[in-house]
This record gives sequence, structure tokens and C-alpha cells, in this order.
Amino acid sequence: MTDMKQHPEPKDTRSLTIKMQDAIVRTGNNLADLPQEGADLPVDRRSRLLAWTILLLFFLMLLTLAVVLLFERGSSGRRLVYIAIPLIYAGLLVFGFILNRKRCGRLAALFTVWGGMAAIWASILLDSQFLAQLDIIPLFYVSLSILLASFLLSSLETCVIALAQIAGLVWLLEHQDAWDSLNWQSLMTYMAFVTLLSLGISHIIRADLNQIERQNQKLLANETALRDLATRDSLTGLYNRHYLDETLPREVSRVVRRNSTLGIIMIDVDYFKQINDQHGHAAGDEFLKLVGHVLAGKIRDSDIACRYGGDEYVLIMPDASLKATYERAESIRLDAESWSFEIDGKTIKSPALSCGVAIFPDHGSTGDAVLQAADSAMYAAKTGGRNQTRMPGDQEADQQRV
Repeated sequence: MTDMKQHPEPKDTRSLTIKMQDAIVRTGNNLADLPQEGADLPVDRRSRLLAWTILLLFFLMLLTLAVVLLFERGSSGRRLVYIAIPLIYAGLLVFGFILNRKRCGRLAALFTVWGGMAAIWASILLDSQFLAQLDIIPLFYVSLSILLASFLLSSLETCVIALAQIAGLVWLLEHQDAWDSLNWQSLMTYMAFVTLLSLGISHIIRADLNQIERQNQKLLANETALRDLATRDSLTGLYNRHYLDETLPREVSRVVRRNSTLGIIMIDVDYFKQINDQHGHAAGDEFLKLVGHVLAGKIRDSDIACRYGGDEYVLIMPDASLKATYERAESIRLDAESWSFEIDGKTIKSPALSCGVAIFPDHGSTGDAVLQAADSAMYAAKTGGRNQTRMPGDQEADQQRV
């Protein structure tokens, strides 16, 4: 037995920073219940950010609870307050986390920000020891909800929260008559700085998200255009041969799963060379383009119209019987006898169509085999006098009659 050569895995040459960023994004997608690929919209980025924010805040609440349990030596009532508040806020964060995973990101953000604001003020207003003698340091925690709002909520909402916080501080200082005992100038200056900084951050984040969204839309438009160039015929706008080669096996697989059939119509414009000779190649190209437009209007939504090459077209009809496929081909052929197109001030009439019809699985076990059968039937229609529709076997029947 020969030993199989083991090919080494390609070495990851990315920097540690890039690896960490990718890991953060992947973990954020898992936290927010987003797919690992394609989650690049602004709403997806906000959902990832919110998921990480909620998770970090949740661990901070657990840390706060641990600190209270280990180091709080005050009265039992005060200790109970500082145990209840982080527990209640942690519960709100869990609820917000669930809402975010259910695509209710805005509601989850509101729970996170307003819940944090309520937790801070509850700590201030329910602490009798603090209210008895105000300390400026705990009041600085009021600014946390403003910073939190700056990247989770809109600029207007951030401004409203900041004004509400400042109004609350003014009320507290007035209610406790603490203007002289506290350095309120430093407190209000700090709150003003935090508010302006938060509003600036909020505007910058939104501007970046909007720019990224515009870039994504442009990239999607370019991707669509490139996809059309790869799958569409540049002259007629119908699908091209490459798209047909890719799509036909997939359509065959679908009808096999449904235990159904698939019809194929091959269409060739009779005496098209005469149009080029009489009116020029530019008029001939315009004629093919107009024929393609007419054919596109004569198929079902589930059908596929392709330009096969030159003056040949192919119609793919999933779930169509042989009778329905033949009748559709005959309908198009008979209707084409009355077609006329105005091209460069001249009226060009259709010189008629030759059609070949085949069906899967009756005329082949693969899509390519059925397509070849339809092509052979179309060739039989042309050699048999043109302007007619043929099916596989019609040529043998003609020979037997002769």
C-alpha cells in the first residue's frame, strides 16, 4: 500500500490584529444570531455591536454584584438595594439580548440604555446614606448612560437622555440643597463635555454607517451588473449560452425531485442571412434584439428564454408536457408570420421560424441530451421545408412515408 502524501494546511499569514477582529465579528454574529456570511448591512453591524454591549454590561453587573457581596458592609437595607439593582438590570439585559436575536434591535437598545439609566438613578435615590451626605464622585456615573446612548441610539435620543440626566442632577442638587457643599461647576462642566462628545460620536458613527451603506449599495449594483454581463446576452437581453449551460442541469434536477417533465423549444429564424444582406448587419442585430423581446413576452414566469447563438433561441419550460411544449412552439411560430419591425425607417417582416421540440425525460436522460434532441428536431424542420415545428422521431416518420 502506498503512503498518501499529506498536504500541509495553508499557513494563515494574517496579523494577530486581523485575526482578533475576525474572531470578534464571528462571535458577534453568533451572539446576534446572524449568518457568518453576508451579515454586512448597517442593521447587522448595529445588531453585533448591541449584542457585544449587552454581554459586556451583563458581566459588569455580575462583577458589581460580586463587589457588593464581598465588600459592602453597610446596613442590610442598603446592601439589599445594591444587590437588587444589578440583578434587575441584568434581567433587563437578558431580555434585551433575546430581543436583539429576534431582530428587535431598536427595542433591545432602548431597554439597554434606559435600563442602565434607571439602575444608576435607583442607586442614587434609594441609597439613604448617600442622600444624607451627597458625594460628587457617584454622580459622575450618570454620564455612563449618555455614552451608551451615543452609539446605540440616535443623536436626538442621545440629546434627550443627556438633558434628562442634567435636569435630574439639577433637581437632586436643589432638593438636597447641595450647591455650596459640592463642586457642582466641575460636575456640570463634565456633563457638558460628555454630552457634546457623545453627540459628536453619535453623528460620526451614523455618518460612517450611512457611507458604508452607500458603498454596499454601489457594490451590489456593480455585482448585479457584472452578473448580468456574465449571464445575459448583450444584444437581446435574454440569458446567454453560459447561463443555459449552468441552469439546465439545475432545472432538470428540480423536475426530477417533483417527478415532473421539462420541455425545450429550439427556435431558428429562417433565411436570416437575407436580412443581413438586404438591410445590413446593424439592422440584422436590431431584428434579433426585437425577436428576443417578443419571445421574452411569450413565456411564463417560470420559463427561461436564452439566445443560443446567432439567430437561434432556446426556451426552457419546467413542468411542461410534450403537448404543452409543442403547442407553445406552434403558437409562437404561427404568430411570427405576422411579426413586423420598424428598423431605421424600414419595415422588416419575419421570414418565419423553424422550431424543434423535445422533453425530459422522454427524449434524453440529461438536460444536454434533451437540448441536443430539440436541436436535431429543429434541424429536421429546416431541412424539411422550414417554417414548421418538429419533434424527435418526425424525421424517421417522414422517411418511412417516403
